[in-house]
Amino acid sequence: MGTVISSKAHIYLDFNPAIITNTVSATLTLPVGLNEIETDNSILIFPHPSEGDFNIFFSNNIQYGTIEILNIFGEIIFSGNIFNTTETHINLKNVSGGIYFIRVYDGEKYSCKKVILGQK
Repeated sequence: MGTVISSKAHIYLDFNPAIITNTVSATLTLPVGLNEIETDNSILIFPHPSEGDFNIFFSNNIQYGTIEILNIFGEIIFSGNIFNTTETHINLKNVSGGIYFIRVYDGEKYSCKKVILGQK
């Protein structure tokens, strides 16, 4: 499924006949399973960066959904439900500063945004 490039070398030393190496092949393939990155404008975080107290605004009203905040290791540090709203308030002042990910499920799809919590 890729392009195969084969080659061998002719090595000349002084005036002696060429030494021909074994044929070497390399196959070039495109990566699989990587989707094109799309900009997700369905979540807005304010203020950003934050010291742990921030609001999340949703582009559409979420009738019933969930929100999770994960650390860089993928561990869920906060989880909650969202009912009939276009915004929610989060207080993570007891969490260390760093990079976290907000994952929102709106009942149909997941959206994810990075949030930076500053040092207190």
